[in-house]
Amino acid sequence: TLYADISSIWEGGQDSLWLSGSWGVFKMSKTDYQFRWVYQRRWDYPRPYETGYPYCIRGWSENDVFVIGQTGTILHYNGSTWYLYKEFYQQFLWLLSIDIVENHVIIVGKTQENQAIIFRGRK
Repeated sequence: TLYADISSIWEGGQDSLWLSGSWGVFKMSKTDYQFRWVYQRRWDYPRPYETGYPYCIRGWSENDVFVIGQTGTILHYNGSTWYLYKEFYQQFLWLLSIDIVENHVIIVGKTQENQAIIFRGRK
């Protein structure tokens, strides 16, 4: 059982399900249905290194996963470590959704003034 606010679900492969939410990122094995905490969201980091609420999770594979969210949070998992893109940190930047198609990553969000934000990248 997982007791957390879940914002997004992504099927990482044939045997896993990834969830993002209030406490971070979890991976569930479809073989034993156990949740494993793979990234803990922390509130005690000094600014500008805090991660915001994670709104969406997507990836190419279990070794290539992105999580985006509040405060301009963009996290990338390479199969062994997580990387936080600190250069996107803004207190009032909400990155709300991410889509990954072929070699492209599209991230959309909004500013405090409700201006649209679109980031586009390539693998």
